[in-house]
Amino acid sequence: METIRYILVYLRLAVLLPVPVITRVASWVSSSMALKLEVVLIGWANRLFRPRIPIEPFLDRDAYYAYLDVDDFRTLGRKLGLRDEWVAGLAVLDVGCGHGKLTRRVRELGATRAVGLDIAASSIAYAHQELERRPLSGVEYLEGSVYQLPFPDATFDAIVSQVVFEHLMDIPLALAELRRVLKPGGRFYFTIDSIRCRYGSHLGHYILVPWPLLFFSEAALEIYWKRAWRETLREHHLDEAPDFFEYGMGLPSLNRVRMAEVDRMIVEAGFEIERDVAYADEKPLVNHLPFLRRFPLLFEFIRGSKAYLLRKPSA
Repeated sequence: METIRYILVYLRLAVLLPVPVITRVASWVSSSMALKLEVVLIGWANRLFRPRIPIEPFLDRDAYYAYLDVDDFRTLGRKLGLRDEWVAGLAVLDVGCGHGKLTRRVRELGATRAVGLDIAASSIAYAHQELERRPLSGVEYLEGSVYQLPFPDATFDAIVSQVVFEHLMDIPLALAELRRVLKPGGRFYFTIDSIRCRYGSHLGHYILVPWPLLFFSEAALEIYWKRAWRETLREHHLDEAPDFFEYGMGLPSLNRVRMAEVDRMIVEAGFEIERDVAYADEKPLVNHLPFLRRFPLLFEFIRGSKAYLLRKPSA
């Protein structure tokens, strides 16, 4: 059944194959005209696909906090061999904690100390507010950067990070800092979304087309996305968007790292890869067309995103 759903998506995408050619021809006449044409074509292409992500939870912090799902992170962890109790008795750092929901869950699963760190002051303020509403001992929240962690060497037994690494513009520096504050033998579990996977562009609120970067330019996608976002603000009588929306949504917030490069960065940072698992991958294509692995640039679009379980060597 899943394979059939995939095939139906691929068939609808086939209709879009002429789009890059059309816009390229238009650009020969006028680049501005080509951009306008692309924006119109995005609107047309959107009609072929159903909306996936509701916008309402992203208009209010309380609604967003309720909407956040940390269970997907736990599910991926199980695929890596991590039971929920793997954090029991450990001091754990949650990097890029946002509003702190995962940090709380880590403490609830038995961590003796759970520290959430995020660069967004407003998100940390909300996490503190939520902690005041629902007190939980052993939980801390700090504003700070992953590039300059405010902790001594070998502070934590474990580190977790969910949907953060696709936003980091200097992954090697982040890995070096995380390795520094992790105790020898400590483990680091994180996910990284590929901008090249089906919905990895983080534009899914308004761009319904899978793999939009295959068919449209970044400039056209940004114009369409921002135009739709402004319309949403008008409809809900809002003057501006919550700042956490700007941190995590849209192409400007994403790096362009290839999944093939991440393994290399991890090894060069001095971590050991215990396990990794793909998610949001195109299983029918990966399983039935294995020769696609011979074409690295193409394979990046179907290999999906990855979850990693790393270990800092004991010696």
